[in-house]
Amino acid sequence: MKAFLFAIGFLILLLTEMGRVYFIMPFPGSQQNDTIELAYFIQSNLGVIRLIGLLVMGYPLYSFFIGGSRRTKIVVGLLLVFYLVVFYLFNFRFLAEKMFLQPQDKVLATVKDSNVSLKQLVLGVSINRDAKAYPVEIIGYHHQVRDTVGGSPVM
Repeated sequence: MKAFLFAIGFLILLLTEMGRVYFIMPFPGSQQNDTIELAYFIQSNLGVIRLIGLLVMGYPLYSFFIGGSRRTKIVVGLLLVFYLVVFYLFNFRFLAEKMFLQPQDKVLATVKDSNVSLKQLVLGVSINRDAKAYPVEIIGYHHQVRDTVGGSPVM
């Protein structure tokens, strides 16, 4: 029973950290379902969910480290270190602000030099005789366009 409670608490903690990033970011499979509300629910209740995971793990952790075998202590310790690594990565390294940096220099290709297929859907903007086109596939992935067309910002 202790191992089961430890596993449940560990999974609550692990899946919470990974899920809140996976469900909101454009990873394979994460954008096919309507998961944005789930991501915001996890983010809004992050402290409570973590507390539940820790409480479920509390007694098993205590009993493993007080009365468990050396092997049990090593396995549980390694799992805790693994969780701390996941916690660090998903809270400090895999944030959108760290992964998706805004480009410093924008280089737009002419129609002739572009590798965008002529059959691909684009969103075109024309202001003051200045025209630009943005592939919808790229906009769908990045969810934004930041540019200036004809002296006016496009966002």
